[in-house]
Amino acid sequence: MRNSIIVLAIIIMCLPDSSFADQLTADSAIRDNKEFIEFMDVPISNFGQKYKDQFKDIYEIHFNAEVAYLQSDYNRAFKNVYESQKKQVDLYSLLVKDYLDDTRQFLDSISPEVIKSKNKKARLYLNLAYRDREVARTHHTVADASNPKLCSNKIYKYIEAIKMVRRARRYGFLAIFESQNDETKKKIYNHLFEIEREKGNVFYVRFISKTEQQIIDEMQKEYYDVQLPGITQQESKDEETYGKRVEQRVRFKDERRVAEYLLTAEFEKAEPIIRDYVKDFNFNLIVATIEYLIANKSPIVAGYPVEALKRYHDDDYSRYFNPSTIDSLAGEIKVVDTIPKKTGTETTEQQKEQTDKKEEVTAEQGK
Repeated sequence: MRNSIIVLAIIIMCLPDSSFADQLTADSAIRDNKEFIEFMDVPISNFGQKYKDQFKDIYEIHFNAEVAYLQSDYNRAFKNVYESQKKQVDLYSLLVKDYLDDTRQFLDSISPEVIKSKNKKARLYLNLAYRDREVARTHHTVADASNPKLCSNKIYKYIEAIKMVRRARRYGFLAIFESQNDETKKKIYNHLFEIEREKGNVFYVRFISKTEQQIIDEMQKEYYDVQLPGITQQESKDEETYGKRVEQRVRFKDERRVAEYLLTAEFEKAEPIIRDYVKDFNFNLIVATIEYLIANKSPIVAGYPVEALKRYHDDDYSRYFNPSTIDSLAGEIKVVDTIPKKTGTETTEQQKEQTDKKEEVTAEQGK
C-alpha cells in the first residue's frame, strides 16, 4: 500500500502542473456555454430568424471549442468559449430588448379589456405581468452596464430577464382568461375537453357540447345506466378488469362533480379535479382560450392572429414553435483547424517575395 502511494505521488509530480486545472476549467466552461446556447436556441427558433447568421457564428465557435477539447488543446478550447460568449452577450442583449418591446405591446393591447371586465383576479394577473416585465427590464439594464469582461455573468442576467418576461406573458394570458364572463369560460372549458378528446382523453366526453338541460339529465344517470368511453361491455363483466372498473367508477363521479361545478360557474372547485385528468392543465387551458377567443373574434385579442399568440404561448413555456435552429445548422458547421505558426525562415522569405513584388511594381511605374 505504501509503495503504491509513492508511485502515485511520483506520477503526479511528473505530470505538467496545470494540465488538470486546464482540463477542468475548459470542461466547465464548455458545459456552461452549451447551456447558454441551448437556452438561446428556443427564442432564436421561435422569433429570431433575422439573427440566424449571428447564432450560427456563435454555435460554430462553440463547436470548435468542443473539438479542441477532444484534441486536448484546452487553452484553445477555453479561448473559443470566451470568444463565443463575447458574441452571445451582444445577441442576448438584442433578444431581451425584442422580448421587452413585444411584451409591452402585448400587455398594453389587452389591458383595456381586462380593466373593463372589473374582474379582480384578472386585474391582479395584469398587475403581476407588468411587474415582472419591469423586473426583466432591470435585469437587462444591469447586464448591459456590468463589466464587459465578465461575459458569463452578463449572460446569466440576460437569461433571467427572458425568464421574467416569459412569466409576465403567462400572467397576461391568465388575465385574458379571467377577464371573460362565466358563459365564455364555460365554452372555453368545453373547447378544452374537445381538444383533449382529439388526443384520446375520454374524461368528460359524455358532457361535451351539450345544453344545460342535457347536462342536468346526464348528471341524473347512475353508473350502470351509462356506457362509459374507454371500456367495453365484455370488459365490464370480466373479473380481471376489477381495477379498471374501479377507475371508471371514480371517473364517473369526478365527471359528474365537474359538470355540476361548471354548470354553477364554480371554476375554482372544478379545476383541481380536472388537473388529475388533463396533463399540463394551465398550458392547455390557455391554448383553448386562444383558439376560442380568436374564432369568436373577441376584442381582447384583436390584431393578433392565432399563430402569433400560440407562438408567444409556446415560448413562454420554453417550447419550440418552430423547429430547432441548432438542428437545422447541423450540416453547415465547419471544423476550423489550428493555423500553424510561420517559422522565422518562412517569414523572411515571405517578406523577400513582397519586397521583390514592390520593386517590380515600382519599375513598371518608372517605365
